[in-house]
Parts: sequence; C-alpha cells; structure tokens
Amino acid sequence: MGNKLIVLDTRATEMICCRLMMVLLLRIMVCSSARSIETSRSWVFGMKVKHIHLIVKCLIQMILVSVEKMASLGLKMELCSQGLKEEFGESMKLQEKEISNNQKYISGMEQDEEPSSSTVSGDEFTRHLKEANGLLKKAREDLMAQVDDEMTEILLCKSASLLSRALKMEPTSLQAVGQLGNTFLLHGELKLKKSRELRALLSRSDCSSTEKGSRVRPEILKYEGLSKDKVTSVLVDVCEECEELLIEAGRKYRMALSIDGNDVRALYNWGLALSFRGQLIADVGPEAALDADKVYLAAIDKFDAMVSKSNAYAPDALFKWGVALQLRSHLRPSSSNEKLKLLHQAKRLLEDALHMDPDNPQVRKALSSCITEINCQLL
Repeated sequence: MGNKLIVLDTRATEMICCRLMMVLLLRIMVCSSARSIETSRSWVFGMKVKHIHLIVKCLIQMILVSVEKMASLGLKMELCSQGLKEEFGESMKLQEKEISNNQKYISGMEQDEEPSSSTVSGDEFTRHLKEANGLLKKAREDLMAQVDDEMTEILLCKSASLLSRALKMEPTSLQAVGQLGNTFLLHGELKLKKSRELRALLSRSDCSSTEKGSRVRPEILKYEGLSKDKVTSVLVDVCEECEELLIEAGRKYRMALSIDGNDVRALYNWGLALSFRGQLIADVGPEAALDADKVYLAAIDKFDAMVSKSNAYAPDALFKWGVALQLRSHLRPSSSNEKLKLLHQAKRLLEDALHMDPDNPQVRKALSSCITEINCQLL
C-alpha cells in the first residue's frame, strides 16, 4: 500500500466487513448454483441462472454506490474502494464464466432430452399408416359381407384422411401412396355396386314397392318410396362420386409407378380402377359404348404390362384381362362376329389363368360364364 494511510472509524470498518462478507457469500451462491443445476433440474427451470446474474449485478452496484457515498463524506477509503472494485470485478468475471458454462450445460441438456422433429414425424407417420391399414382391412371385410354401406364409407374416408396426412410427411412413401390408391379403389367399387342397385330400383315400374322374390339390401330399401326423379338424382351423385374415386385411385397408382417402375401391384390395381370405370360408363347405355370400350382397352394395357414385367401375379392379370375382354364383348351387337371373337379371346386367357391357379373359384366362375355366352352365340 506504500505510504498511504487508510483512516477508518469503527462504523465504516463494520460496513466494509459486511460488504466483503456479502461478496464472499454471493460468490458461494454462484458456485453452488452450478452444482444445483446438475443435481436439480427443477431448480434450473424454476430460477434461471441469468436471473441470479442480474441480482448479483444489482447488489454489487449498490455496494459500490454506498462506498462512494462514504468516501464523499470524508472517509478516506480510496484504496479500500479500489480494492473492493477489483474484488467485485474478479467476482463478476467468475460469475459470468460460470453462468456461460451453465447456460451451455442447460442448452445441451435440453437438446439431448427434446426428441427431434424427424423422430416425432416418423412415429406419427408409422401410426397413421398402421391405423389406416387396419381401417382399410375392416372396410374390405364389410364390403365382402355386405354390411351397412354407410359404416364402410366412414371407415374408408377415415383411412383416406390418415393416409393423406402420412403422404404429406413422406411424399415418396410407396406404401402410403399405394394404400391410398387402394382406399380410393375400394371406395369406388362400393359406389359402383350402389349405382347398379339404384339402376335396378329405377328399372322397376314403381320405386315404392319391391318385386316378389327380389333381394334388396337395407341400404337400397331406404330409397323405396321416393319418386323416380329423386332416385335418379341420387344415382347421378353416386356415379359422379364413383368416377372421381376411381380416377383418383388411378392417379395414386401412377404416382406409385413413378416411385418404383417395377411395382406390378400398382399396375394391376390401376387396371382394376380402369375396368371399374369402364363398367360404370357402360351401365349408362349403348350411347356410351365407345367411351367404355376405350377405358377397357386402357385397363387391358395395364394387365398386359403386368404380365410382361413379372410372372408373380400373372394368374390375376390374365384373369382380369379375360374379364375385360368379356366385358368388351357386351358392348357389341348380339350375334356379331366381333362379339364372338372377343369371347373366344377371353376364354383362352381365363383357361390360362385357371391352369396357373386351379383352385381359384372366381376364375372358374368367369370361365364358365364365358363358355355359356359362347354357346349362346353359336345357337
């Protein structure tokens, strides 16, 4: 300290000692805060370290102001004040360093414990896909069992919604695209069946009564009693919905093939969607025969491409190909040579399909129907 002499009275000495003790206490608090962060995460988030930093700063400023005031009252505390400032400066540096380290620790801890957005998105994608597949399976079973169509439609709409969300998360997911196409396809098939039942209802002379011996599902019975105009309006809506669903299914299968050009199931299902569309158009009447024939040809192209790519699903492709040819024959005039030619082509394809899959009852039934039609043409 050289020759400088610090003159202090008793009161000033006590005040300085108190302030020095306060500095020491604050340093202990900051050091202990780092340890408490490691052992008590709840304390960290209840009392942020930066808040302690601000409190310490304020207290130090208050102490320095008090010291300066004491000096202005005649207390010769220059060196003591300077010493306090140096002590406080060192304390502040230590605090800032510890706070910086603690903040880095907290930041790292939060990053470690918070799941990444990609993980959350992946889990949600898987959950949507799984739930949608379950709904689609249940809807397919209900369609086969011919239960309430409204409930089946609810299942299909929910499945489509989940798969659409999944597809937004993973736009190139072949499974999501394919299953969404399958959902639209099944929904379109349901609408096609409903449209045919409504046409059958309209074909009767009176929509308010059921013919004796006819079998009408409860889904269609609710339209009995309505005027023909109202039933026709319902039929038009159902046909429009059916076509829209089948077109959308085709778009999804096209997308699936753009992701994987060797996806033969997408080709097969796309062919089915086109075949259903052809049937929907053909049901309109002879005036729509040309349009229906074009759609059937497009379906046949898909089945042909499927057989060319792989033999794994050849029996299914040959079966549906033969059915499409048989349906094309229905667009031709009775007893025409072209009609008979198409039926013979269909017969050969169905025989090939049955040879490859002899236990398939659907193929056997289709072949029997085709042979019956040929025999009727030859009579």
